[in-house]
Amino acid sequence: MALDTSSLTRLSVNLYDACYDAGAWPLAAQALRDCLDSMAATLVVRQGADFETVHSDCDADFSQRYWRDFSTQDPMLTGPAPAHRIYCDQTVMDRSRFQRSALFNDWLRPQDRHSILLIKIPDAQGEIAAIFALNRGGSQPCYSTDDLAACRQIEPLLTHAVRLQDRIAQLRALAETSRHAAHGSSRLDLDMDRRRRPLDQAADMLLDLPPDIRPHLQSLFDLSPKEADLAYALMRGLSLREAAQERHVGLPTVRSQLASLLRKTGTARQGQLIALLARATAA
Repeated sequence: MALDTSSLTRLSVNLYDACYDAGAWPLAAQALRDCLDSMAATLVVRQGADFETVHSDCDADFSQRYWRDFSTQDPMLTGPAPAHRIYCDQTVMDRSRFQRSALFNDWLRPQDRHSILLIKIPDAQGEIAAIFALNRGGSQPCYSTDDLAACRQIEPLLTHAVRLQDRIAQLRALAETSRHAAHGSSRLDLDMDRRRRPLDQAADMLLDLPPDIRPHLQSLFDLSPKEADLAYALMRGLSLREAAQERHVGLPTVRSQLASLLRKTGTARQGQLIALLARATAA
């Protein structure tokens, strides 16, 4: 099952949109479902010792029931872990055994679902940072080795999206801390050095951007210096409002510069622009 270029491109754009705007995750999930012919998709990310749901196509009640009643007995997560990070229910156990499990009968079947595929995304240290879970149901076939091969095509996109979202969150946390510090927040002053160190380290590694790629962006896309400044700010994870504040200009000015950036790069949305800039600077 080879994925076509248009499907991969749409998934890439939607993933980048979701990294910068959490409200765009439903569209990213739809693109992922389309790529893998799935009924539902869920993304959970690690927060300390637990996982937090970023997006789920499950009914809220079923989502709560999973974490309350089934997460500790899910054979996809609690059984012997496959050596690889992409696997489906038939990788873990034979079909008849899976159909006898509580997860199948009490959680999947009431939702008219019958097959599960997991894509585990590691962090830089190799620990599981996020899990994409997909379900098939109704008359759809069970996941097979062909579907696992298709997952390997999109795994790099998913991995980069998860890490980018985490880095953007760290950068925004750093920016928020800096704003509080600038206003003399006594609560943050209590142990500012201790709080800043991990955030400074996170900021240092954000996107692994070169110290100044703006001249390269200018020559590559015929940008003005101010347009290149905005492109650089967006690549560092700033929102339009934050970019305006950092550069001491109004939001209408930044929006006008963004429109010019989109026109010159031939992109239609901010997420698509970031994806193009990331590819261009990595080349």
